[in-house]
Amino acid sequence: MVVISGAGTLGLGMITYARMKNPKLLIVLDMQDGRLEKAKEFGADLVFNPGKCDIDKEIKALTNDYGCDVYIEATGHPSSVIQGLAVTRKLGRFVEFSVFGSETSVDWSIIGDRKELDILGAHLSP
Repeated sequence: MVVISGAGTLGLGMITYARMKNPKLLIVLDMQDGRLEKAKEFGADLVFNPGKCDIDKEIKALTNDYGCDVYIEATGHPSSVIQGLAVTRKLGRFVEFSVFGSETSVDWSIIGDRKELDILGAHLSP
């Protein structure tokens, strides 16, 4: 399962690339319902608005508390980073694909001790 957080320009592009890899389930998150409708047009299987539902609960329910395999952060908002680290499964992959306007901090023990995540940084490339 792949989760893309953010359905702006970067996120919509990532939906296109992710769809080419044919994930079992492609979920897109965004705070704007209009963007979520566009995400469906681009190939998202499911869309969720984090302002209207508990993303952690939704992802865990879909995966029997396991978490997503890949989380692509494309919002540039610190809360999406924290959310992504929470919903990514142990030994999963977190991809940072956005531009931030301010610094963000996270509990690094989630990345190493608890989940042993692969963390990748990417910008404007598949």
